[in-house]
Amino acid sequence: MKVHKIYTESPLRNYNYFIEETSQNVIVVDPLIPAQVDAWLLQNGKKLSGIIITHNHPDHVAGFEKLMNEHGCKVYAHSEFWGNRDLVTNFIEDGDSLKLEVGQLDFIYTPGHTKDHICLLLQKNGVQESVITMDTIFNAGVGNCKNGGDPKTLFQSIEKLLNILQDDVVLYPGHDYILNNLKFTLSIEPENEVAKNLVENFQGQFDTTIGQEKNINVFFRLDEKNIVDRFTRSAATREERFIELRKLRDTW
Repeated sequence: MKVHKIYTESPLRNYNYFIEETSQNVIVVDPLIPAQVDAWLLQNGKKLSGIIITHNHPDHVAGFEKLMNEHGCKVYAHSEFWGNRDLVTNFIEDGDSLKLEVGQLDFIYTPGHTKDHICLLLQKNGVQESVITMDTIFNAGVGNCKNGGDPKTLFQSIEKLLNILQDDVVLYPGHDYILNNLKFTLSIEPENEVAKNLVENFQGQFDTTIGQEKNINVFFRLDEKNIVDRFTRSAATREERFIELRKLRDTW
C-alpha cells in the first residue's frame, strides 16, 4: 500500500500525505498549499478523489476548500470537527474504515492535541503497515496542547495507540520536528545511546517505526527507571509523568 509524503517547506515544517485509493486516485491528508498538491498530482498522473482533515488547526485545513472546489472530491473529518463543517461530505467516527483498492484505512479517534483529532491506520491483508498520526505523535515526540487541547486526554490517546499499533508500523507525523525532539529526549535521558547516535549521525528527515519510538520518544518511555526517578516526588503515575514531560517540552 503506497503512502507518498511531501514536505511543504512551510514555517511550521508541515508534511502532507497522499494515500493511493486506487492505482489512479489518491486521497490527500491535511493539504496546506493547493498549488503544491496540484503539481504533485500532475507530475504523478493521479486524480484527487478525497481529502482527509485530521484536525482543525489552520496549517492543516488551509488548502482543502480550494482543492475541494477544484476537484469536486469528498472531504472526511471527525464529527467533532469545528471548522467549516458545511464543506465536509463525510463525518467519521472512531473505528470507521475506508476500503482501498489495496488494503484498508482505519480511522482512530485521538483527541488531546485538539478535540477533533484523528489518526489513520493503513493495513493490507490484515497486516498493519503504517499510521499517519499528524499532530498526535511526532518522530520522538507528541503534540502540544496549547491551542484547544488537553494533556490528560492526549495521554489517553497515546496509550490507546500504543495498545493498537505493532512495533514495525511506520510512523508518519504532521511536522518535521525530529532533530529537536531527539535533543529533548537527551535533555531528559542524557544516557540514551539510541537517541544520541541518531543526533550525532543526523543527515536529514527520516521515518521511524513504533518500535524505534519506544527507544527514543520519552512520552513512550514513562516506566523507564531514570524517568520514574526524575519525577518521584511530583509524578507517581504514568499519566502524571506524561503531563510533567509535556510541560517541560512546552518551555524547552
